[in-house]
Amino acid sequence: MDKLTFILAQYRRTFGKVYENYCIERIINRINNPELIFITQKMFRRSNGGNTDSYGIALADLYFPQLKLTIEIDEAHHIDNKTRDAVRTKDILDKLSKMHSIIPFEPEEKRIVAYGQNLETINKQIDDIVELIKERIRKVPQLKWSILTTEDIIAHRKIDNQTEVSFRTIYEVSRLFNKGYKPGCQQGYFKVEDNVWCWCPKLVVADIPTSVKYLNEITLDEKIIYESHKDSSKNDAFVQECYDTPNIEDVIRYVFGYYQTEIGTYAYVFKGAYKFNYEESKKKNKRAWVKFKDEIDLSPFFND
Repeated sequence: MDKLTFILAQYRRTFGKVYENYCIERIINRINNPELIFITQKMFRRSNGGNTDSYGIALADLYFPQLKLTIEIDEAHHIDNKTRDAVRTKDILDKLSKMHSIIPFEPEEKRIVAYGQNLETINKQIDDIVELIKERIRKVPQLKWSILTTEDIIAHRKIDNQTEVSFRTIYEVSRLFNKGYKPGCQQGYFKVEDNVWCWCPKLVVADIPTSVKYLNEITLDEKIIYESHKDSSKNDAFVQECYDTPNIEDVIRYVFGYYQTEIGTYAYVFKGAYKFNYEESKKKNKRAWVKFKDEIDLSPFFND
């Protein structure tokens, strides 16, 4: 995705949120740094996803990945949700603290109280945040826009599930394995080598449902993907088909799940390498694919 398309997608996410839209646009315009990546409505998946204080996902109104900084803009709905907001902030900062990074900052969230305030008060809060951001930028050597492309991944010869990259088409995914599929290809399950397949399922991810032919559900920790038939009367036979497949336990699936990503667009995102698990499948009466590896070495697919 080119830079302009990415930036336009960020502003589109704030459409209709008047305070948020004003604050974010003013912050970005005042910083005026074309190398600074910003993400609106950044989604952080919560690993504990089911307890009383957790809602599956936590959203940051504005996120600067190069600075480990999030900005929350308080509109009217925040007034009666202080406890929930506090839990959300803790979950986001915990998630950021566990991300592998060489960025020399501790994760931090700043808050702009916008609702019920006058323009001068809001602008003063924005000015303080802009100064903080500029100070952090000065401490980051060679700040550089680094949204990766398919070409970047191919050149690196490796992809892992911490890589900030998504793929618009199955054709782009196939290029990682040096396959000659033409643009427009929709073959979502293809062989890359003996007993190894690339699988590009449409996923139902926690609170983000999407239209799917089969129900492909991924757990919040992304360790298991469950396949089941939408028609419950056909599900037993659908699961049994895997049980009857010889050496199914030796089959590896490289999974690039298709769903609405953190920046609001639908894309294919690498999740890991998975293997079929009999025990989990029997327990759920669904095909269960369990992750065993977070990265793929792509070098065997190219003649270096």
